[in-house]
Amino acid sequence: MKNSQKGFALVLIIAMVAILTIGGGVYIYLSKEVIKSENKSDSSKIENDTAIPSKSTSSIHSLPFDSRTGDSLSVAERQQYYDALLKLDPNTIFTLWKKFEEQNDEPRRQGFVSIALSDKLTMSSENINAPVYKNIASFLTDGNNKIGSKIYLVKILGQAETAPSLQILLDVSNSQKNSELLIEIKISIMKLQKKLQ
Repeated sequence: MKNSQKGFALVLIIAMVAILTIGGGVYIYLSKEVIKSENKSDSSKIENDTAIPSKSTSSIHSLPFDSRTGDSLSVAERQQYYDALLKLDPNTIFTLWKKFEEQNDEPRRQGFVSIALSDKLTMSSENINAPVYKNIASFLTDGNNKIGSKIYLVKILGQAETAPSLQILLDVSNSQKNSELLIEIKISIMKLQKKLQ
């Protein structure tokens, strides 16, 4: 190898080390900035959590939740509404769900209530949920309720991933005559059986 080629290789190695050193420094600096900004958002979230309304359904209904204005609520306000729902007992959440299902005029609020009901069924013990499961079963077997409402409730039970949800669906499937509802029940049963194995 000629001397000029050795000099070129040395310059190339020094340049690569310099680039790696500068790049590493920039990466570390940016990582620290991201961590600082995450800490700031965590502290603001803690401040927002102190403003969660009480357990009463009237305080939930009075949150500034206007379904006609689209995305008028911030993420923090949506989280606040959801957290307030989770503080309620499962039967109250189910009662709210039925109310919104009957009115059918606030689909976004009903969506939050549906998610909260599914999550509450999953999180709470079977003893706490026993009354609500009884009410859900009677809702599904009541011939006066709309098939669309029953299908929606079957989907909520399928997401709850609990043994009582599976049992209700198995019991209701034996007495169902509506093919659309029966198909949805069978799909939810298969999903639950797979998840609960």
